[in-house]
Amino acid sequence: MKHLWFALGIMILLFAVCIGSFYLLQAKTQQTLLFLEQAQAAAEREDRASALRRSAEAQRAWEENEGFIDIVMSHEETDDIHREFSDLMVYAETGKREEFLSSCAKLLAMVEHLTEMERPIWRNLL
Repeated sequence: MKHLWFALGIMILLFAVCIGSFYLLQAKTQQTLLFLEQAQAAAEREDRASALRRSAEAQRAWEENEGFIDIVMSHEETDDIHREFSDLMVYAETGKREEFLSSCAKLLAMVEHLTEMERPIWRNLL
């Protein structure tokens, strides 16, 4: 009986860690998502300077939290996001509006997908 309670305690602890990492990951990616949405809106208004500034802020916010994100996520996903940020900055600096908007939308989807992968639902836990 002691083993059953011990196993149940470990399972509850792991579930709590899973929920905690999800909410922490969500909090750490919110600022990046906000800056990316602002950059996308600026590019749609054809405000190149603001789009470049917001893109740089999004990249900086991502890099500030990249250490924690690498701990809880696969490096493959974070490496893809890092490469996409490089492409985004090139598009912002060269003024390629359509490519910038496409890259921005792709980055938004990739960063949002990270939190979706960590959402504490049964299919993710199993």
